[in-house]
Amino acid sequence: MKKIKELEARLAQFKNSISPLDWESASLLRDEAIERENDDLELAYLIMKRANVLRPHGPFIVKKLHQYKLELQTDQAYVFEVSLADPKESAADVDETTLNYRFKALTGKLPTWAQNQFFAFVVLPWFIFCIYLVVFASPRYESQSKLIVRQPDNMATMDASMAILSGLGVSTASTDTQLVESYIHSMDMLEYLAQELDLKGHYSNSEIDFFSRLSGWNTREDYLQFYIDKVDIEIDEISSVITVRTQAFSEDFAKQLNSIIVKRAEWFINNISHQIAKEQLAFVQGEHQVVADRMEQAKATLLAFQSQYNLLDPEMEGAAYQEIAYTMESQISAKKAELYSLQEIMSENSPQVVSLKRVIAALETQLKQENKRLSGQDSQSPTLNVGEKLARYSDYKIELELTMQAYASSLISLEKARIEAYRQLLFLVVVETPTLPEDNKYPKIIYNLTLFAVILLMLFGVYRIVAATINELN
Repeated sequence: MKKIKELEARLAQFKNSISPLDWESASLLRDEAIERENDDLELAYLIMKRANVLRPHGPFIVKKLHQYKLELQTDQAYVFEVSLADPKESAADVDETTLNYRFKALTGKLPTWAQNQFFAFVVLPWFIFCIYLVVFASPRYESQSKLIVRQPDNMATMDASMAILSGLGVSTASTDTQLVESYIHSMDMLEYLAQELDLKGHYSNSEIDFFSRLSGWNTREDYLQFYIDKVDIEIDEISSVITVRTQAFSEDFAKQLNSIIVKRAEWFINNISHQIAKEQLAFVQGEHQVVADRMEQAKATLLAFQSQYNLLDPEMEGAAYQEIAYTMESQISAKKAELYSLQEIMSENSPQVVSLKRVIAALETQLKQENKRLSGQDSQSPTLNVGEKLARYSDYKIELELTMQAYASSLISLEKARIEAYRQLLFLVVVETPTLPEDNKYPKIIYNLTLFAVILLMLFGVYRIVAATINELN
């Protein structure tokens, strides 16, 4: 019995000579036992036994421990009756990895219940987070409003050309709602709110808890991101209804912030609509001026052509020339027939025959003059014949008619575009006015605590799996 107490005292002295971390290291205890096996086999056995408790499946440790047992079985059997330093400790308690040893060393001075890993890694963080949410977290209130962008249906009062020109009939609901969302989350909106409200002062109030308020050293980009986090925009893809939710640390400020955002978004939509309409009007006015210039040019060309050739209507003039020629040809034919009949009964020198020949000659001379006028060989019109005049006149007239039709269509488009420039093409309808919250919506204590507990349990489970895997590999 005396020898057992002496051996226990030597083991306790050895334990005190090393650190608690080394006492939990199977590799270090194994090496210490090997160093002492020649000088103090009894102590080397106890140290190797401790290493076997820490690493029960280590082949070298098991082999050395069996060797020590064979050497001590003769006259030193009392060694087997000596217990290790912690009688309450079992293989299940110490079957941990090096991470466990460090944890035990760091928490060795804590109470026994506080040294439990589940308590340290799961219960304690969850409890601290619970205290923060219940006691310290500042309540956040949420105001909600619903909007929708509408466009008047003017298709029934407009012709097809103006409808195409103005772009009506093309659905732009998706683009308009995204435009509203982008503007609400823009830096321009944030700067406008800074002028209307002390937004930054409200969010950075020192009475708000540290984790919820806006820090004073944040940049403009951080300030914008903080604002975006507090102003949520939700768009219904089916109905295109825009839901605006604003968070603040007081009920009145949340409603006021939502109201100002709605009014500014309405101004933005109206301003964009009028700007588009004015640009459309300027475009139509420019196109109308081009058409008007073309019409004036076509008029001037036609009048110059008529003045140059002293023409009123080449078509009627040509028809008159042809009618004269045809009449003269018929008269010549009739006079020749009469001449042939007189020559049968009279001599060539008779007064009737001579007179008739003179008439026929005169008619033929006049017919030649008329043919020259039709063919353009007349001295009064040496450049163009009647056909050429008629062709050029038709070209000028067609050009004038086309420009006049284009001018009439352009004038209608101009008048309708002028009306649209002063109408509200798009308008923002407030489906639900900003609400005044009666209770804080954030933080969601039960939801956050449940989610945080699930995350902690998952992380702790991963830690235990990794620790067991490393221990198995060792």
